[in-house]
Amino acid sequence: MGYWGQLWVSGIPYEERQRQVGEIYKLSAEGEAAIREHGVDYVVIGPDERASLGANEDAYASRFPVVAATERWRVYDVRSLTANAAP
Repeated sequence: MGYWGQLWVSGIPYEERQRQVGEIYKLSAEGEAAIREHGVDYVVIGPDERASLGANEDAYASRFPVVAATERWRVYDVRSLTANAAP
């Protein structure tokens, strides 16, 4: 989604997308549906996502491979959720 303020100043409604992003980071059932809906391939979890968005990194780590990592950041490959999604 990026910074919500950029969407707001452009007159683009951001509230629903912002809510969906939060669910994606929690990896709730709704978040999984949003990953499929938007064709998300990778989820990046770092300090901000943990602190501000309540990222459920344990859930990601148990289900998806890490494709890149540093001391504080992980990139998870979530394409397995979209592999069988309808176009």
